[in-house]
Amino acid sequence: MNAPHPMTNQLRTRWPFPNPSARTLAILAVVGAAMTWGSSAVATKAALAELPPMTVAFASLARAYFVLSPAVATESGAAIR
Repeated sequence: MNAPHPMTNQLRTRWPFPNPSARTLAILAVVGAAMTWGSSAVATKAALAELPPMTVAFASLARAYFVLSPAVATESGAAIR
């Protein structure tokens, strides 16, 4: 059933898929982590063929910082130190 959203007055459609269980989400998280972990060695080897090792190391740490920093942010938006 489509009903107008009270704040925007736009029609809101229902999500056509059932909500995944906690077990399904956990399995997807493990599979995603394994795929990321496994592909990083291949990407690093390819990058080292073109770039110096320090550049690859810096890029790897910078990417990790930008991916993980929102995960450690507090409710006020300031990072935990």
